[in-house]
Amino acid sequence: RDRVKTGETLVDKVKREVTIVAELDPPKNLEIAKFKEGVKALDTSGVAAITLSDNSLAHTRICNLSLASLLRDEISTPFLLHLTCRDHNMIGLQSRLLGMDLLGFDHILAVTGDPSKLGDFPGATSVYDVTSFKLIQLIKQLNQGKSYSGASLKKATSFTVAAAFNPNVPNLARSGRLIEKKITSGADCFITQPIFEGETIKQLADLSESYEQPFFIGILPITSYNNALFLHNEVPGIKLSEAFLEKLARVKDDKSKCQEIALAESKKLIDQALTYFKGIYLITPFMQYDLVLQLVDYIKAKQ
Repeated sequence: RDRVKTGETLVDKVKREVTIVAELDPPKNLEIAKFKEGVKALDTSGVAAITLSDNSLAHTRICNLSLASLLRDEISTPFLLHLTCRDHNMIGLQSRLLGMDLLGFDHILAVTGDPSKLGDFPGATSVYDVTSFKLIQLIKQLNQGKSYSGASLKKATSFTVAAAFNPNVPNLARSGRLIEKKITSGADCFITQPIFEGETIKQLADLSESYEQPFFIGILPITSYNNALFLHNEVPGIKLSEAFLEKLARVKDDKSKCQEIALAESKKLIDQALTYFKGIYLITPFMQYDLVLQLVDYIKAKQ
């Protein structure tokens, strides 16, 4: 854990050089061999952090804190853990954060969380005691050694907190207020939803120019035409370009051709992102971490 020993955070690193963070979804069942294989492969690839989602799309998955604790001694790459407001009330959120601090996991992505109705338990309650704004504020209060109620923790936590940002909106120029609100709450950096249009990256560069908080640009390699359609039509905050969808549609029955086109598209988006930003956030689709490894190699070859 060299990065932790030197006291350098992801934010320090990305301000200095191109920095890659890679995301994995924890498994939905107790067969974790493939997941462990993916974590170890990402570890040896040289990414700056491995980030584990928190029941993404409201699907029940193994607790990310448990997995990070289980695997921390088998890898040297630090974990960045997502924490959602959907699944925990204020008591649970604070308890979880104190546990993270105790275990030495000091990088968090604070998210409001997709509504429960999207997931595999549509009758489940979404808690939402707070939104991500308040969660970021809570984390920063813990960094001052105070609990939500103001009681002393006897020791300050040392969390670096990332905020999520969705640039896939009709009028991105109007999103400055949202960014500022998260910065005021205490966000140290931003991690975006996957972006599929180069123009969106350019607009985000213009919008974020005046902020000192760095942005990690989300890149998600597509695995098939059906995967692209699902993301485009069903996942909130994700839109693919019509031109890209048409390219995939023409070869939709040839999976390897689809992946070839999709990887080429991801590389093009990475090129555009690196024109303006130093942070890249690679999202692993369906545990196909080999696609992410190819993109890590591509980015490293450009340095």
